[in-house]
Amino acid sequence: MGPLKTIDNRRRLAALGILLVTAVFRLQIAVAQPAPRGADRKESLAALTRIAGSFEVRLDEKRVATREAEPAMRWTNTIGHTTDAALFIWMHGGRPVAAGTSFVTDGIAVGLEFQSLALEPIEARRLGKAIWTPQSPGIEFRPLADAPAPSDTARQRLSQIKALARRFRAQAIKAPPAYQENDARELRLLAQPILQYHDPQMPEREGAIFAFAMDTDADVLLLIENRAREGKAGWEYALARANPYVLKVWCDDVLIWTQKRILSNGDLTQTYIIAGPYPLKDE
Repeated sequence: MGPLKTIDNRRRLAALGILLVTAVFRLQIAVAQPAPRGADRKESLAALTRIAGSFEVRLDEKRVATREAEPAMRWTNTIGHTTDAALFIWMHGGRPVAAGTSFVTDGIAVGLEFQSLALEPIEARRLGKAIWTPQSPGIEFRPLADAPAPSDTARQRLSQIKALARRFRAQAIKAPPAYQENDARELRLLAQPILQYHDPQMPEREGAIFAFAMDTDADVLLLIENRAREGKAGWEYALARANPYVLKVWCDDVLIWTQKRILSNGDLTQTYIIAGPYPLKDE
């Protein structure tokens, strides 16, 4: 299936999209379902992992990214009717190049939300077909003002990364159908990074991804890396969206990043898309 045409609400629209393919999947729209528990939760994760595993992410014909086996996050969103979701990271050369969240809406519709974390164009394929072809980098790193020089040990550098992350705050301004118009939500910075990574050739060059979340649902991703600029190592940051709403981020109470609401999902070259819906059972 191709991507959904609109993403006013990325998870509830998966349920709307399923209406168009009922004859194929033989599903019926139901009332909001509770999050899976016990054995059902394990079965749900298997389905989410299978959907994520059906995508191949590559930088070019020779450089294929590897998906982390375990999700970086697992969450639900009762307001948005997301009964289960898992955020996976695709890696290449020791750093993340894509984040993909497979999600289930009301226990029936499955979609996958992609955000490029690459510093160059990438491509995602499913069943041999290109379904996402962002033509520009997904993120841009910028030096962190007044950051200390990277410490000598990995433990000290992790402490530095966490301290630097706390300088940021984020807000999502949400909208119908799941929220009120201009519904501003202050997002919570998760205390621990959802992923730590490093260059296998240079272990001291490392980074981490933090999530700003509403409850447990990530809306903004913050990357902090020890990067070389003009031959000198230093801490830099980059930001990426994890939903289609208006997003704002501050550092030291200075607004540094804003993202407009995405109203159309028809352009496969965007750095953020939602693909689906897909069947819950094997194709």
